[in-house]
Amino acid sequence: MPAKRPLCMDEDGLEAGPKTELTARSEAEPSVTDSIPYLFEKLAAALDARLERRERFVRASRDLTMTAKKAIFDLQRQKKLRQYSEENQSDSRWAKTEETFGRLRGLVQSGIMAELDSTPEFSDSYWQYHAVFSPGIQEYVESITFYHWLRYERMLSFEEVQQQLAPFPLAVSDYVLGLCDTSGEIMRAAVQNSALGDQEISFEASEFLCLLFRECSGVGAVARRAWPSSLQQELERKLVTMGESLRKVQDVCYRICLRRAERDSLGFFGDDQLDTTMESLPD
Repeated sequence: MPAKRPLCMDEDGLEAGPKTELTARSEAEPSVTDSIPYLFEKLAAALDARLERRERFVRASRDLTMTAKKAIFDLQRQKKLRQYSEENQSDSRWAKTEETFGRLRGLVQSGIMAELDSTPEFSDSYWQYHAVFSPGIQEYVESITFYHWLRYERMLSFEEVQQQLAPFPLAVSDYVLGLCDTSGEIMRAAVQNSALGDQEISFEASEFLCLLFRECSGVGAVARRAWPSSLQQELERKLVTMGESLRKVQDVCYRICLRRAERDSLGFFGDDQLDTTMESLPD
């Protein structure tokens, strides 16, 4: 005899006919009305976790920006930025600045690197939150390149900055945009030191900014095709600011040359000539 199908029981305990396969499946699976609230709860939890993670990136980037700006302000406050002798190269002020950059690298590792995935080499989470922590990385590039230009009279390359931040992956856009910001600090240093008597730094800054502006402008043509539109607009804006900084330094150099020409035409002594003449006078 064929096997009988199991009977379904209604709410009153009465037989409601044989249990079909569709009826058994519907009893095993949750209903649509029950699964929708559960789905929204999962989405809400995922969204809350993402927002909390974003806030941690914001705090880390803000701390990095504040510390980097403090390092730049400390360098700009010094009355004599250039130290040419080997004795002055080991001055305590440079040691203090090196400690500040050590703290900056620690903030990158503990604040930003710790929030990325275990393999942060430009992972999905890196680009997902890149716009959040990018200002802090740009500020670090600005401060460290400005410091090396003042102390060693050269600019750090992309590979050198990447090596300092390793294993954190440095985006090329952050490096280029940070270099553009460095031009403003170089302009301020040149104007300030020219007023204090160190006029040669203005000519060095003018030559360097011309080279930097040309190189960054060349990167801009490539960036229009490879970078996101937001980074393209930011680069264009910073190139305009860099051009203004370059013109200010060139104006300072022009005034210095003009004053030197006027002094020579009027027969005034320069500083070196005045010292030589005073030494040749009899007692």
